[in-house]
Amino acid sequence: MKRRFAAFLLIALLALTGRAGAQEAKEAPDAPPDPAFQDLVVAADLLRNSKAFQAAEANQSATLTQKRDALADKSVGDALRRLHDWLNKPVVLTKELDFADTSLFPVVGGAREVARALAMREYVQFADGRVGDAMDTTRDGLRLAYAVSGHSTLSWLVGNAVSAIVTFELARHFDQLSERDCDRLYQLAKEWLKTASPLPGVLERERKTALNELQKMSGKSGKEIVGTYRQRAAGGEEEPDDETKAQIAQVVALDAPAIQQMIDRAVAQVNKSYAEATADLEKPYWKHHAPETPDKTSPKAESGPVFVEALTETMTMALTTISETMMERQARITAQARLLGCHALIRRYKWEHNRWPGALADLNPGDLATDPYNGEPFVYKPSEASYVLESVGPLATDEDGKPIPGVHKPVRLAPERRPAQP
Repeated sequence: MKRRFAAFLLIALLALTGRAGAQEAKEAPDAPPDPAFQDLVVAADLLRNSKAFQAAEANQSATLTQKRDALADKSVGDALRRLHDWLNKPVVLTKELDFADTSLFPVVGGAREVARALAMREYVQFADGRVGDAMDTTRDGLRLAYAVSGHSTLSWLVGNAVSAIVTFELARHFDQLSERDCDRLYQLAKEWLKTASPLPGVLERERKTALNELQKMSGKSGKEIVGTYRQRAAGGEEEPDDETKAQIAQVVALDAPAIQQMIDRAVAQVNKSYAEATADLEKPYWKHHAPETPDKTSPKAESGPVFVEALTETMTMALTTISETMMERQARITAQARLLGCHALIRRYKWEHNRWPGALADLNPGDLATDPYNGEPFVYKPSEASYVLESVGPLATDEDGKPIPGVHKPVRLAPERRPAQP
């Protein structure tokens, strides 16, 4: 029920600050992207307009010749050149974050489109024996992932997908690495690990956006809020139940000082939630805790305690929803980068000794072999022909999304299947 009431407040808030309704937003075209991403969006459009690329990408059985033809298409070449030029420029965001803005959609969709083109180029470069060039392409993919990740939590998650796409293609061709290539791969992994996480900056942008939205409610009456909601509900929203109606009546009864008091409380609780989430990012994955729910022990004023609770929930809904995902993905990125470096060391050892190392400790890897999911060394199982290297990964979940104690989903740079899209 609280979720329903929070949803009502979100609808009202968007309407009061000049946003379109849900149906109107659905029918309206995407807003222009931040100018910082314009070249990326153009590159993605060039790829979408290439029939050769789209045909090769849509066909999982596309031949090497089809992939070569796709990359030889002028639009694809122009797209990849534009991407490379864009990656050499700093991404300076000029638009403030807006929870109701659709301008990010072309950016995240474009990032995935370009990542698939980079993976295709990696494949052809490996086929040509141009391993060094293929690793440079992987580096461009990782730079792309980082460039889009600093906008919002959504773009950060898409950046995770981009890095998975390009490292997956690289991992499929580990057997082609020479000793020198192993050294280059090791340096690439170290570069990846040294790159600062954009997440703290992303959370700060979202915190400021939430506070701006709250401040826009100052001066609005409870009657205006509820009146707007009823207009929206008449367009197809389900009828509020009796408990929600009682809470709506509370909001209607609020006078201006009470509304401002509730907004001030919500501001304090939003700041608290984001501060806790940011602090959690500095802890190892296995030590973190999810952001606390808004404080319910404060004295409850007769006219609107539910209002401040639901309002805070509305402003932190994305944070609360993805908090566990955020921590897990942060650990996954670290695991992938460290696994990449360990693969390089293992294969360089093979060239030196003509056998796989008996244990990761033989490589003197330091923190590189530490699993961010449990703080222990990665799982390493050598055999005569090959080896298995993986992180224990997060806990598996049941059909209801609840963690299964003691059951994990390993994380590896395995070529068995393409990484899932978020």
